[in-house]
Amino acid sequence: MGMNRHLMRNGCAKVTARGIIFKGARFTCPTAIRDQWFEKAAFEKEWRVKIVYTLNKNLSAIYVVEDNGDLEKCNRIDDSRTPSDVKLQLYFQSIQKLKALRKMQNNEAYRINRDKQRWEDGRIN
Repeated sequence: MGMNRHLMRNGCAKVTARGIIFKGARFTCPTAIRDQWFEKAAFEKEWRVKIVYTLNKNLSAIYVVEDNGDLEKCNRIDDSRTPSDVKLQLYFQSIQKLKALRKMQNNEAYRINRDKQRWEDGRIN
């Protein structure tokens, strides 16, 4: 990654429904999005992650320290373009409702296919 680790400082950030929070700023990274960190923090529990950062005024990025010691860059989220807490909560609730609906539909499709197969096999009249 072309950075001098000796110029970096260790820190700890908090994963929340609103992003990875460090020194009052919000960040995100590909792993957080792929592994649904923010959704998990909203519906389960917030947690802390080890980070490193450079001492600069704008703090445009931090780096999550992965279990193997690698660093993943987290970019700062522009607060002027982010949804309100209420909108964010409604978004997460909508996702949960869609997941529950999909599960119900999958269960119903399974039951229909099972009953159809039984009927074709002559096991039910």
